[in-house]
Amino acid sequence: MVHLERIKELCEKKNVTMKQAAVELGMTEQSLHKIIKANSTKIDTLLSMAQYFNVEPAYFFDSYSAGASDGVCISKEELEGLIFAALKDKE
Repeated sequence: MVHLERIKELCEKKNVTMKQAAVELGMTEQSLHKIIKANSTKIDTLLSMAQYFNVEPAYFFDSYSAGASDGVCISKEELEGLIFAALKDKE
C-alpha cells in the first residue's frame, strides 16, 4: 500500500511548510493536500517528491524498510507496477 501521508513527516524533518514544499515541487499547496488526501499521484510526481525529500521512492510504500539495504534500483516500469498493485490493494 502507498503512504503519501508521509509527506507531512518529511516536511517536518526537512523543516519546511507544506506550502513551501508544494511551491518547490511546482504545485500549489492545495494540490499537495489533495495528493495526500487521495493517497494517489502520478509516478513522475512521486519520483519528484522522493528526490525533493531525498528519500527512495520505496519510502512511500508498505514494503519500505529503512536501512534494510544500501538501496535498490528499479526501473520506471517496475515502480509503475508497484504503484498499480498498491492502488489495487486499496480498492
